Amino acid sequence: MGSFHKYKRIGQVFPYLRRVPAGVWMVIGAIGVLLMGLLVWAGISLASWLWSQAPHLAETGKEVAKESMALVDKASPELKQGAEMLAGDSLTLLEGVAPEVSQVVKRWLPQGGVDLPEQDVSGSDIGPVLRYPGLVRISFKREEDQLGVVYTGRADLASVLEHYDREFTSNTYTHEVVSATQTEERHRFQNDREVIEMTLRRRDGGVLEVVMRQWPQ
Repeated sequence: MGSFHKYKRIGQVFPYLRRVPAGVWMVIGAIGVLLMGLLVWAGISLASWLWSQAPHLAETGKEVAKESMALVDKASPELKQGAEMLAGDSLTLLEGVAPEVSQVVKRWLPQGGVDLPEQDVSGSDIGPVLRYPGLVRISFKREEDQLGVVYTGRADLASVLEHYDREFTSNTYTHEVVSATQTEERHRFQNDREVIEMTLRRRDGGVLEVVMRQWPQ
């Protein structure tokens, strides 16, 4: 009798499910596929981050990270392509029924056809602080007594800011917020010798652009 009542209660749910508009089911399905693509991409990004941290790990940890990255390198082209295809198809569907939601999702999805650089351009980094792991130097300029460097990579703005704030202040620099919006923040680090200004800009796909300028005090 218990099983009968259980199935009876389940059967009573179906009439309500049939009343849900088709557009709502389409949005739910699209979001589910997007989440699958994001999970795949998150796995690849996590493995890449672990590899970037390998110099700070013990020897055993380095070997584990090396073997894991070898597997990721072998599978990542197919996984990346699959994730981008899932995301692209789902966004097309989502734009038709919920354009506002699709615009928000686009900000965080890996962007198909946009490959981030993997190697630094010539030049040098600014300041006594090691750069945030995963960032790549894409521009370097020396003009009279000023230096300018631009980095890019998939990173969280708050995490990058916390890294530079901690490292600069531990090296006798003071930190001042110059300006901040939802998409861009400017920060200034200085001591009695020099000024370093850092601009953080959010880009689509979770990409962050870091612009740093240095000049004497």
